[in-house]
Amino acid sequence: MAVWAQESIKEGRLKQIVDTSIRGSVSPKYLKKFAQLAKQCLHKDPKQRDLQWPRLW
Repeated sequence: MAVWAQESIKEGRLKQIVDTSIRGSVSPKYLKKFAQLAKQCLHKDPKQRDLQWPRLW
């Protein structure tokens, strides 16, 4: 699933990784931020990955 998300982000298919029940209500601005965060969290080098917990608070 991580590889699929990475490929979707890389190829500009961001809407495909958003749940269909909320897809129409997500603004492009926040969709782009979501993609940037997902890309950081899925980085191949674990030391380069963004920590998720600070973003939740």
